[in-house]
Amino acid sequence: MPEQSGVRFYCNLKDDPKLSGIPVVIVTAVTGFGGDPEPFKKFISTRKQVPPPEGFLAKPIDKDEFLDMITKILSS
Repeated sequence: MPEQSGVRFYCNLKDDPKLSGIPVVIVTAVTGFGGDPEPFKKFISTRKQVPPPEGFLAKPIDKDEFLDMITKILSS
């Protein structure tokens, strides 16, 4: 992202009372192809300033996992 990092964007979104109720699924390639997504997931989920995201996916995305996650988020 040219202006700010995705993490900064997420924090700003959750800090804004008008936008904070929007569910967020973070999709990242930070872990790299075949990388371990857990370190980044732990990092973003333990930020004290904002709640953890409703979902997290590492690239490449598994279509079925993505659809299951969206269905679960929208049904809650």
